[in-house]
Amino acid sequence: MKNIKTVQTLMDILPQTWLALAIIAIFFFVTGNKFSAYIIICAIALMVVTYIILSLFYWRCPHCQQYLPLKHAGKISHCPHCHKPIK
Repeated sequence: MKNIKTVQTLMDILPQTWLALAIIAIFFFVTGNKFSAYIIICAIALMVVTYIILSLFYWRCPHCQQYLPLKHAGKISHCPHCHKPIK
């Protein structure tokens, strides 16, 4: 992935998606549909792995190659290290 904006969007959306899926999984588990809950939990685990891979390999400043902060990833517009804009 060469486009940092695509990675930024994914870094911003994935945690919100985990939360929504976790609520759905809890609902399925409580209503007795455990198989569906386990499938959703597996999907969450795959998203967590994707998030970790993105953060380790692609969530870097395109200018100085330093890691970008994970907190509020969708709102970062400048690198905190070299202060150049994230494009």
